[in-house]
Formats: sequence, C-alpha cells, structure tokens
Amino acid sequence: MDADKVLGLVSRIYDTTLDKTLWPKVLHDIARATGASGAMVFELTQSAGEHKISCPYISDNYDPVAVQGYLLKHNRQEILDQAEFARLSGVDERIELINDAEFNISQDQLLAQDNVQDMMKFGLRCRAGTLLNKDAWQIDRFSLQYKSDRDGATDAEKRIANTILPHVAKALRIGRPLNASLVLGAEFGPRENSLDFGMCLLSPKGFPIATNVEFDRIVAETSVFRILTTGQLALAGDVDQDRFKALISGEKIHGAAGANPRRQSLFFPLREDETGVFVEICPVSENEAFGRLPPNTRLVTALDATTFKTIGSEVVSRFFPLSKSEEAVLTLIGAGRTNREIADERSRSLDTVNSQVKSLLFKTHTRNRTELVQLALSLAAPFGHTRNAG
Repeated sequence: MDADKVLGLVSRIYDTTLDKTLWPKVLHDIARATGASGAMVFELTQSAGEHKISCPYISDNYDPVAVQGYLLKHNRQEILDQAEFARLSGVDERIELINDAEFNISQDQLLAQDNVQDMMKFGLRCRAGTLLNKDAWQIDRFSLQYKSDRDGATDAEKRIANTILPHVAKALRIGRPLNASLVLGAEFGPRENSLDFGMCLLSPKGFPIATNVEFDRIVAETSVFRILTTGQLALAGDVDQDRFKALISGEKIHGAAGANPRRQSLFFPLREDETGVFVEICPVSENEAFGRLPPNTRLVTALDATTFKTIGSEVVSRFFPLSKSEEAVLTLIGAGRTNREIADERSRSLDTVNSQVKSLLFKTHTRNRTELVQLALSLAAPFGHTRNAG
C-alpha cells in the first residue's frame, strides 16, 4: 500500500471521531490494506466475576447477527484467545499485530478449537490481534481475520498495520464519548447543546470553524483558552503551549503515542484536587454537516470535570471491579463534588473518601479525577447509535 493511500486511510480513520457510523467501512478498508478479509474492535466486560466479550465495531462486509451468534457461542474460548493476544502484544508501548499462529500451542491444537472450526465454516481460519489501548486493556482490542486459503499477516502487512493502528487507537479514544448523532454547525439541537464535551472545529490557521455551547462556555468561564484579537483560538497560559501548537499544526505527532493515546492529551487543573479541563486534539477532514474540510482542520474536545456530569457508575463496573461505595463516589466525582463535599454528603470521613478516590484511580489506571471522569463517560457512551440525518 503506497504512502498516499495510507495517508488517505488515516484521514478517514480520524473522521470517525465525529461520525461513528463510518467505522464499519473504515475497518473493511483497514482489512483490505493488510490483506485480511475483515476487522473487528473488541471489548471485555465483567459481571459477577464472569468476563464477556463484545464487538462494538465490525467490517461492513460481516453480518452483525452472525458475529454476535459466534461470540455468544464461543465466549469462553475467545476470552482465552484474547488473553493470549493481550499477553503477546502488551510487552511494550508500541502497537504490534500478533498472529494466532504465535500462540503457545501447536498449530494442530489451534485448528482443533471449536471457535476456529466454526470460523472455517465461514471461509476464515487465521486471526491477528493486538491491544490498541494499554491504558485500559479491557477496551479497544483489534483483530483481523484471514481467509482459509492463506496464513496470517505477513511481515509487510504487519508493518502497514503497525503504521495505521496507532491512529485507530487515538480515534477510538477521542470518539468514544462523543455522541454519534452529533452535528456541528451554527444551529444546535437540545442534545448537542447538552453534550458533556466542548467541541471545536479549528481551521489550519487556528480560527474556530464551529463550536458547541459547552466549548464556548469553557472559553468564557475557565482559564484554559482565550480568543485572540485576530479571532484565533489560543491557550490562555504558558503551560503546554508547544504541545498545543504541535497538535494543531503538526502531522506526524498524531498517533505517535502508540498504544498510550492519552499521553497526547492536555490537562489543565482548575482545583487543588487535580480536577480541571481535559483537552484532546486530532485531525479531521470530512463531516456530513460541513462536507470536505480544509486540509489540516483539527477537532478540539474539552471536558470540564468541575461541572456536573451524569456518570453511569454501574456501567464502569462492567469494565473495572468497583465496590458499591466506589460506584457512589464515582457518581459524585462526576457531579463535580470535591472530596470534602463527598465526605459530607455520604457521612464519611475525609480520609475514607480520599482512600476510595485513590482506589478508583488505581483500578481504572487513571492519573487524576479528570481522567477518571473522561474514562467513565467514554465507557458509558452507547455503541451502535445511528446518526439521525433529520
């Protein structure tokens, strides 16, 4: 696959952040670029100690009903196989595609597995997989499936995949919490105005093309952004100026964090307890509401964790083993409460709440309360939501 085609595919990968309904076509194109029949994005949830595998996004050449039936039938073996993909691909910060032929079992044993036997009925035999997000291993796992007449990914195909997949990781991270029905524009419906995330499309020269109400509020009411006299968007303070400019104007920086996409985020604390505004930036090139955007247009998302957010803590518990007390504390963190306010509201000591917050951060592999809120909103975002064109 030549460099121009890779760049074109990467561009369309980031367009999924504004329209999740693009994922099936994009995944099919990724599969074709890497010699595969199709591709999937997996996630693992847990309930009462039992793990379950689900597939929020699949190639548009696959039958969703057949995929769902396969996963229900072979959940236990797929969990074991996913654990092996994770073990082999989780050794460093890079995203490395792993063939199932690299599992620590013989080829005959692999082919004898019931799930592989069923795959072969669909004309498939080999798989290649990897972790896309090593900050949260339960989500955003990636898999390619190869036809029965060939082996898994070749070294050349792996190199192509390893170039493309860091962008998939970043696009999934930014797009997860954004509603699939979002339309940016001069006029907003009630749902767009009530989004938890501020959103801005930024021109190559830094001029806002479109913003939603929450982004305008963050600019007006916090110390994170400012609008220059020229009308351009800029950071208000000196912190992270170089990284902000690089994310706004640079090309190679996007995806450079590999399987740790959150490292490209910007964090601006507004309170002493490290609650503040979480900012992420990625390229976008096309959107249904605007058509083709100017080259180097950027999507800027901003989450202000000091304001009220409705968090489905029970949904987060499907991914991480939270206690009922931790679920209650997480809900109040989402509502913007300080630890002291949580202690007063729950009639607990401040030390107890501090300990529970530390436990939440440890269990979710997040660095501060703002990252915790961002992750929680990402996990609670519904998959499969269809864009309402009306």
